[in-house]
Amino acid sequence: MPYGPSAYWGGVYDPRRYEDNALGGWALGLGIASVFFNCYLGALCGIPAIVVGVKGMRAADEGRATNKGMSIAGVAMGSIFTAFNVIYVSFLIIYFSMLGI
Repeated sequence: MPYGPSAYWGGVYDPRRYEDNALGGWALGLGIASVFFNCYLGALCGIPAIVVGVKGMRAADEGRATNKGMSIAGVAMGSIFTAFNVIYVSFLIIYFSMLGI
């Protein structure tokens, strides 16, 4: 029979253990926002989604977060739609330069 604080009050609460779960949520939210703002502002949401998602994956690997899948999804969507945005804007610049505008 175990003795100590956990025997009477349940498990020991550690608030630092899940302190970085918000990173996965932010990465996924910014990745979804980069989908909706794809044409012109996708990189403004996609690049932070990549940065925050990588930090969330590192936190999950260290055991400080439990939602690594959300971080991975945020990084994937952020990188895909940032690449689409860069391609779109570069074609737009080439098109307008060919028109002489």
